[in-house]
This record gives sequence, C-alpha cells and structure tokens, in this order.
Amino acid sequence: MVIQTELEQASELAGESARIYEQLGDQEGMSTALNLMGSIAYHRGRYDEATAFIEQSLDAKRELGDDWGVSVGLLTSACS
Repeated sequence: MVIQTELEQASELAGESARIYEQLGDQEGMSTALNLMGSIAYHRGRYDEATAFIEQSLDAKRELGDDWGVSVGLLTSACS
C-alpha cells in the first residue's frame, strides 16, 4: 500500500512538472516528464495511460531531433 501511495505522489509531481515545462515552452523538459509519467503509470498498472504518455514523449523527442531521447523512450516503451 505504501508503494501505491508513493507512486500516486510521484505521478502528481511528474504531472505538475510537465505542466510547468509546457508553460515555459520547454519541450525537452516536458517530454522527459511525460516519459517519467509513462513509467509511473506502468508501475501503477495503468498500461494504456503509460503507453499514451510514452508516445507523447516520443513524439516530442522526434520533433526536437533528439535521437538519444527517442532511444531512451523506446527502451521505456519496450519495458512497459
């Protein structure tokens, strides 16, 4: 039960981080936060949500031309 509570808190913080990055126009930071949100959602058993977050992150990394970020996102996706 403690782990679920910690994952819920982590999800809230990562979501807040993504919103702040979006407000700042920081697409790189937002894509990193989205990737983290996907990983957290996966560990919470929310697989569809995890996939959606990771795909959003990958789209942003591709737009930025961030090949390294895309490779990390693909690894995250493969583990999810």
